[in-house]
Amino acid sequence: MKSPRWRGARAAEAAADAVERLLVVYAQILFSRSAVVGLLLLLATAVVPRAALFGVVAVVTSTVLARAIGLERAAVDAGAYGYNALLLGLGVSQSFSGGASAVALTVVVAAASVVVTAGLRSLLGVANLPALTLPFVALHALVLGTAHATGAPVSLPDLDPLASSPLPAAVAAFVRSLGALFFLPRLDAGAIVLVALVVHSRISTVLAAAAFALAAGVAHAIGAAPDGGLLLTLGYNGMLTAVALGAVWYVPSGSSFLVGLLGAGVSTLVAIGGAAALAGLSVPIGILPLNATVLITLAALRRRDRDDRPKSVDFISGTPEENLAYSRAVHARFGWMYPVALRLPFRGTWVCTQGVDGAITHKADWRHGFDFEVKDADGSLHRSEGLTVEDYHSWRLPVLAAADGLVVEVEANQPDNPIGQQDLEHNWGNYVIIHHAEGLYSLVAHLAHRGVKVKAGQAVKCGDTLGLAGSSGRSPRPHLHFQLQGGPKLGAPTIPCAWNEVVASGDARGPRLVRSATPVEGEELRNAESDPEIGAHLAFVPGEEWVFRARGAEERIGAEVDLYGRRVLVSRDRPATLFYAVTDDAFTVLDVVGDRASVLYLLRAALSRVPFDATAGLVFGDTLPARGLRPWLWRALSDVVAPFRSKDGVEMAYRMRREGGLLVVTGKSDRRGRAGAAFVRTRAELTRGAGPGRLELCVNEVSVVAERMPAATGSDDGAIERRKEQR
Repeated sequence: MKSPRWRGARAAEAAADAVERLLVVYAQILFSRSAVVGLLLLLATAVVPRAALFGVVAVVTSTVLARAIGLERAAVDAGAYGYNALLLGLGVSQSFSGGASAVALTVVVAAASVVVTAGLRSLLGVANLPALTLPFVALHALVLGTAHATGAPVSLPDLDPLASSPLPAAVAAFVRSLGALFFLPRLDAGAIVLVALVVHSRISTVLAAAAFALAAGVAHAIGAAPDGGLLLTLGYNGMLTAVALGAVWYVPSGSSFLVGLLGAGVSTLVAIGGAAALAGLSVPIGILPLNATVLITLAALRRRDRDDRPKSVDFISGTPEENLAYSRAVHARFGWMYPVALRLPFRGTWVCTQGVDGAITHKADWRHGFDFEVKDADGSLHRSEGLTVEDYHSWRLPVLAAADGLVVEVEANQPDNPIGQQDLEHNWGNYVIIHHAEGLYSLVAHLAHRGVKVKAGQAVKCGDTLGLAGSSGRSPRPHLHFQLQGGPKLGAPTIPCAWNEVVASGDARGPRLVRSATPVEGEELRNAESDPEIGAHLAFVPGEEWVFRARGAEERIGAEVDLYGRRVLVSRDRPATLFYAVTDDAFTVLDVVGDRASVLYLLRAALSRVPFDATAGLVFGDTLPARGLRPWLWRALSDVVAPFRSKDGVEMAYRMRREGGLLVVTGKSDRRGRAGAAFVRTRAELTRGAGPGRLELCVNEVSVVAERMPAATGSDDGAIERRKEQR
């Protein structure tokens, strides 16, 4: 039998969860998921207690019904079925007098909004479009129309107690327009909404202000009163439209701002024309312009050939600032030119003997071509005098597929040339052309006579042998020619090329791992190789748990696989989650979200990306989002201009080494901080089969260290058993 204390704790936990869900619904109005933002918006409605009461009744009604009929729990908890009901409750509170009858009406329309929302989510979901506030628009119009026809008691909104504010008229109208989102066109309510908007997103705040200025300009041009209801309607429609298009559905950028403000202009025109059309029906235009403009714009932009400028948010979204930082980090870290990653078309280390805009043949339409050969330890391309093709180190070495694809054309019967001679009639000699993706083909040429190992129509995998290097065609000595082209025709114009995960000949710092490499003449390169011994240090097993001590407090970190099959590390003590991936070649942190005080942020910086290549002295780079490394005030200020900056990351150089039984990964930034030291320095210590033991992050000479605590009795045994099962 459970004790009263246990039952009380469970009840308190359930109550806290219910309050958080309520606040998340409020936050949805500003496209936020923050309970803090939701609390501020609840306080904004509380300036009129009746509005707050009706809003809460509507949210509770919609949540209870959505759960009762079994709608998707995650969407219900995220507020997807509550925010339309909230707006309806606020609308009823400010539109109708009466007590019990108005509450009953709120319950009815809130319940109806759940059904309408579910239906629209299903219908619009087919086209991957959101329901937005269409349920509110439809049901609010029906409620007002019914009230008008039946003569139901209608009340006017409360007067603004700060109507005589000394604020400039434009500023006051901007603030009241924010309050009008909640049917409270008052300075006090609007001011709290403005605070909530700033807390949620500085980018959204800038967009909202710019959109309101645009709407006010249009209102002035048509002679609308600067403090009238039309300006408020134009304002909140324009602001939400600009925020939705410029910062929510698209990654913030100069192009997204342009789309957002154009959308705000369109919604303003829709609001003006629609208000006139609906005036005879005694139905206000409300927030219909937002819905019409955003839905049509989203549908239109999905007809583009390329999702870019603006780039849609096609990942798990956060705040506009987080979306921008994540998108930039992904582009900087993994910025493939094409839909597939390319590997060098050979084994071992080769040297680029002619690159882009080469002095001999790589010119004009064929400028993006590459020639590769093999050097020995003395730097020579051949043995003895190099008088025969057999003397060259690259002669008849395997040539590999750079990526998965389909062979579309081959030639295998051209003879190899004696040294110094060329076959200009058959320029490419023996070759293989592979189709990798739409508009992406690769050509390997000058292969050995009868050395082609594939046939047209054959599917190949990355790394499969296509043939042997030779000296056929326009080739005075054995070498491999590689190029990318946009079509299957032999000799088609070349397109830019970069290989992924390449170990390049280093400078004074040693060999370096390059994420995206375009070789230059004289550069020696090979594909990164995998050492399973390094991978064993980063093989986190779902179910194991670590305890770290940092900043004077302990934090438990658990390894899991989430419902979507993603590998995650989850903090048990703070709202923070780290997403990561493990391939045959590397351990990569994809993203970390939540409380910035979590140890997971140290792990993200110190183990951002660790290749499993064991080359001694290897330098490997990665990019850390600069936003997360700034003090909060500077971060908030920089958010305002972030969409207009070309990049905003800290370039890191990492190394690995053995220290006794530990694998130590250290990193430092190229950027300098105080006293000329690296702005960012990191260190991670890992034990084979046990994961990270100590993490350190130093930003501008301020260090944070997380020390691994001894595991509780029995926990190590369980982890060991899980590792045995995994192996």
